[in-house]
Amino acid sequence: MLLREWIAKYVSALVLYLGYLWAIFDKDRQSWHDKIAGTVVVKVR
Repeated sequence: MLLREWIAKYVSALVLYLGYLWAIFDKDRQSWHDKIAGTVVVKVR
């Protein structure tokens, strides 16, 4: 959790927030900080 919150989110925001925008085009809807930390998006109905 600390890796994702402290380090990976900083990396995602580092270059014009491209890490966050990446989720729009990713088939799994993962941003860079999700990929770095190995987290996945879970859809709940």
